[in-house]
Amino acid sequence: MFHPNPSMSRVVLSDGRICVVVDNILRDPLQLIAHAVARRADFSPDDSHYYPGPELLLDPGAHLAFEAFFSQYIRGRLGGRRTRSTLCRMSLVTREPARLEPFQRIPHVDGGPFQPGEGNFAMVLYLFKDERMGGTSFFRPRVGAAALSNMMTHAQHMDSAAFSALIDRAPAYPTENNAYFEKMATVPAAFNRAVFYDGTIYHSGDIRHPELLSPDPEQGRLTVNAFFGVRLNAG
Repeated sequence: MFHPNPSMSRVVLSDGRICVVVDNILRDPLQLIAHAVARRADFSPDDSHYYPGPELLLDPGAHLAFEAFFSQYIRGRLGGRRTRSTLCRMSLVTREPARLEPFQRIPHVDGGPFQPGEGNFAMVLYLFKDERMGGTSFFRPRVGAAALSNMMTHAQHMDSAAFSALIDRAPAYPTENNAYFEKMATVPAAFNRAVFYDGTIYHSGDIRHPELLSPDPEQGRLTVNAFFGVRLNAG
């Protein structure tokens, strides 16, 4: 499934943490795209969860394959020592900015809260060829924990207009600095590129051309998203 000698590089964020970028990760990425096309009717509705588009859970064999790659090449680079769980799914970003829920308009983290010594690493694998559909941006808070928590609570309950006034931004995917977040870096999309990162880093799809989004797996912003529960290195 994977290239035997993957091409890997690091992106160092301004807070000192890193992302690992793997180019040409799959031997045959078209096979996964064909799987998405064949199963397009099985993708979940785009209004049923946090993600701004439909998702499709991959089969257990794919989970095992991604876990094996992660454990061999990535886990130690990010500071993990044991993989506790793996979840892999295919995803399509489809929502127009005007239809985004407030909580979809701000960077987010994956999972948590965690027990001491535990964490969550994540991967996004780009399976689209039009790089204008966007890679992944990473952020850090510009405000204290209380102010950030208050804003996050509002994001769950406010209507769109009120939230726009709160963050001083019209409905859009988060791509730039705002009063609450500073962007640290953007990893551009590239076909068959995977980005691995600590899921506790605030992040979001860097979607600047939402007019390109499509529910068609052959044309849209198709990705594989994976989440790895881990035991962290001591210290």
